[in-house]
Amino acid sequence: MMDVFCTSGKVKALEKTSLTAADISKILNAKTFSEAISILNGTIYQFPQNIISQNDIYNFFNGITQNLIKDMRRFLPEELYYYFLLPYDFHNLKLIIDNYRKGKESKNYIPFSFIAYFILKEAFEKNNFKDIPLYLKPMVEFGYKNRNNEYVLLMARKIYWDTVKNLVRTQHSDFINGYIKIEIDLSNIGIFLQQKISGLPLDINVLSDGGNIKKERYERDDVLWTYVNMVYPGLKTPIDVDGYDMVGYSLLMNYLKYARVIPYGIEPIFAYFSAKNIEIDNLRRILLGKFYNIEVGKIGEWVLPAYQYPA
Repeated sequence: MMDVFCTSGKVKALEKTSLTAADISKILNAKTFSEAISILNGTIYQFPQNIISQNDIYNFFNGITQNLIKDMRRFLPEELYYYFLLPYDFHNLKLIIDNYRKGKESKNYIPFSFIAYFILKEAFEKNNFKDIPLYLKPMVEFGYKNRNNEYVLLMARKIYWDTVKNLVRTQHSDFINGYIKIEIDLSNIGIFLQQKISGLPLDINVLSDGGNIKKERYERDDVLWTYVNMVYPGLKTPIDVDGYDMVGYSLLMNYLKYARVIPYGIEPIFAYFSAKNIEIDNLRRILLGKFYNIEVGKIGEWVLPAYQYPA
């Protein structure tokens, strides 16, 4: 069994690698891309000097993510390790279903998944799921059985969140359960916005249970945004597609920072890895903006809050 007290102490040390608001501000206000990456010297984000393309930046952050996943394997109970890799598994499953539907092969799979892409692809093609772990089987089997349904990926999200809830409830943590509730709300809001843009009516049966906002609240715009304001005070509504990512990341990071005042337990471990994922995405978007010489004010609109102690 995992020694939570010992591990949470080690993670407290790892938290010191997190960028502060001051660090992010310096990177944001750097005059050039080169100056921005030089500011990162002395952090875990040690950029090579020969960055000449967007792919070089993506490859660098892929390496950072791989190292983070190695730490997850060392420090997390297996259920939470599965939880953190589940988005990659789901992405690859979506890609396989999309490839099947279009009759084309795309190589945009993510290598960080728990189940290797080609093992998942073979299982899907042969309708043989013996090599798929038990917790993933409902999602993969659902995708296979409904592969010809136009809305299979929308419907599969419910299976995804059921899987998440089953994994995290093993930790008996109100804090982690609260984080998942926010994630489910954000997922449902994303579907709501997606359907609205597509001009399609929303079937609330495709929404996931277990969030802070009941599915029935999504039947009318005014009702939904009223409840969003009640559950998440201070949030500017209505949320639109352009602001969706920023709102989501900010909600999650502002929730996670409260784990930093918990001295021991699974909560600071979970929060560290959740926040580090967000930090990596935050830094990636800032540096891509710097690479393409986008003005500071515009990049500043993308910047997410740092993982710091609550005020």
